Amino acid sequence: MHPEEYRAVTDPAAAHHRHSLDHFLPAHRAHNPLLTPAHVDADLDADARSAWFGFPGVARPQGLECELLLVPLPGHSAGHAGVAVRDEEGRWLLHGGDAYMYHGELEHTPALSHPVLDPVQQGAQTDAAARLGPATDCAASAATMRTR
Repeated sequence: MHPEEYRAVTDPAAAHHRHSLDHFLPAHRAHNPLLTPAHVDADLDADARSAWFGFPGVARPQGLECELLLVPLPGHSAGHAGVAVRDEEGRWLLHGGDAYMYHGELEHTPALSHPVLDPVQQGAQTDAAARLGPATDCAASAATMRTR
């Protein structure tokens, strides 16, 4: 898991520790998962460590054969990260999880809301400005990813 999410779940001094524990339901922890923070890989060059398609703070889990990165998607929950994987053709695919539930949040500036999904998003998010603020940048990054 991304180091920021690991800290939010395991460190009582973290700003959103209680919020994170409340959203990791007992069923999520019942099998005693081994939570391990990813580390920034020293093999990544300085540009890759600082930003990936405009997303700063990427981390790479150690010991994997494939190119896989954890990409911070702030605001949804403390330390929430998407998973980026490079396919056989060299294209990057980003899975954002439930950071966004409605395409209008990414495709429009300002972001369009959805009356049915808004209460769910607002109940889960830790920082609306961080989650919705970079929407235009995210859409531009996604367009750039499709061309590489």
